[in-house]
Amino acid sequence: MKKILATVVLSLMVFVSSARADFSDVYTTGTNYAAIASLVDQGILVGYDDGTFRPDQEVNRAEALKIILMGTGVSVDESSTAGILFSDVSEEDWFFPYVSTGVSLGVIQGYDDGTFKPEQTVNRAEAVKMLL
Repeated sequence: MKKILATVVLSLMVFVSSARADFSDVYTTGTNYAAIASLVDQGILVGYDDGTFRPDQEVNRAEALKIILMGTGVSVDESSTAGILFSDVSEEDWFFPYVSTGVSLGVIQGYDDGTFKPEQTVNRAEAVKMLL
């Protein structure tokens, strides 16, 4: 999964010469520094409230959806309520506008039990399906 996400992150990079990332766990000498910094500069990634980025943490379904939508230039519909289709997604969730936009565009469908499982680690098949 990390290879798929790394490929997505690297393919979304536009301009890295002026990129910067100020996270306590991201180092300028790190392999992924330029990619992370570029995506932060573009507003696609923001890190965590504690000042970390957690580059080795697996990406969940909600995070992957946000990265894919924003990285491909999709306008997120803040007024859409399509995300309420899922029993485990509420309008108060940070990812609600991304889920709603994903549903409206047909990018995501969720599971047969009526859930989206936003906190579940995204697998390769799901990430590729969202990208396509």
